[in-house]
Amino acid sequence: MSTDKPPIYEQSYDSLLYSPPVHLGNLFSDLSSKDFKKCHTACQHELLSYLLLEEIEEEGFLIEQLLVEQGNANEHPLFTSRPEEGFFEILVNRHLIHDDKKFREFFRLNIDQFNYILQLIEKDITVDSSNQHPYPITAAEKLALTLR
Repeated sequence: MSTDKPPIYEQSYDSLLYSPPVHLGNLFSDLSSKDFKKCHTACQHELLSYLLLEEIEEEGFLIEQLLVEQGNANEHPLFTSRPEEGFFEILVNRHLIHDDKKFREFFRLNIDQFNYILQLIEKDITVDSSNQHPYPITAAEKLALTLR
């Protein structure tokens, strides 16, 4: 160990987080609990620090990957074009809403009954938009899917 830097277990979390990662490979994979107990305290602290840093690095990588995947999912045309090209917009708003007979055949309710039920439950099933869901499914869409 170098005398210039304090041992890993004495360094601050931020200094370890922003320092370049050191990969020791699978150096401690053969170490049994008996061998670990035989090590002196400083060695144990250094080993535990290394293992914790390795876990933090892995978690950081996994979180970064998850955020990248979620960002891509929100940008996919399947999700962004739903208001213009989705089931509810095309089938209900463009076709069935103008044909009472077909609307009743499709939903087993007439348009007035559909709107009455929607009025009763709309406040309970409406979700506000958020960063995670910028275009949530509307209450009318939810009711239409439920009835279908």
